[in-house]
Amino acid sequence: MKLFVINLARSATRRKRMQERLEALAHNPLFTELGLEWEFFAASDSKDEEFWRYKQKFSARKCFLWHGRILIDSEIACYASHYRLWQECAERNEPIIVLEDDVCFAPHFLNALQDITRTDFGLVRFYTLDRKRDKYIYQISNSPYHYSLKNTNGAQGYYITPRAARAFLAQECWDSPVDIFMEFVARHGVDNIIYKPFIITEDEATSSASTITNTDGSARTLHAGLVGGGAAIPTSWRLIKPLYRNSIQLRRALFKLTYTPPKLTYRA
Repeated sequence: MKLFVINLARSATRRKRMQERLEALAHNPLFTELGLEWEFFAASDSKDEEFWRYKQKFSARKCFLWHGRILIDSEIACYASHYRLWQECAERNEPIIVLEDDVCFAPHFLNALQDITRTDFGLVRFYTLDRKRDKYIYQISNSPYHYSLKNTNGAQGYYITPRAARAFLAQECWDSPVDIFMEFVARHGVDNIIYKPFIITEDEATSSASTITNTDGSARTLHAGLVGGGAAIPTSWRLIKPLYRNSIQLRRALFKLTYTPPKLTYRA
């Protein structure tokens, strides 16, 4: 099974630190037993020409109506990196591991991964960012597997199968940060499974120095008042935003009424 680490070519420090961790992990006999191989995956860069092909999938209007802001180019590029790996998973027709380049491995990473690969889950996330949302994460059958229908945030690492990857790829319009999309179970039908205790953590030395920047190199900001290119948010968008957000919340509420919590099952 392939383990991909998303890394920007210009992020040499992150690459070096991550390579050291991966090489140490590979010395564990279980790494070989699981048939793991790792490689760095070239992240989509908002400074590259190819990026604009992916930006066409992004709807600034729907993003503002839902989130009250517009994603900057580097956030869209982040989405594109994950999207390309979903394509990779679907083309390989086998599960893969996706990691961002600012994580550390917990001591039980490989043991947990060994168990994860035996389950029928299509997506298992290794970490979530928002501790305030832990109360919305529910345990499955007294196991280390949990599920949530809320946004718990974070796409630092996860296991994904071709079935889940194809479900994600079927959603052509991008209107959210990639982690928020992945957690929108009512839209794509992929259970939001979380393994706890987490099997990765953030690298505090690098995660605080975000590689999400504007195309001109300036720091990331929340563009609450601007559309791409600097144009002002149309008044019509502002007027219908409450209605649009209410429709999203209603969709989630109706979905929750009929949602059957996932069960832990293992492949024969």
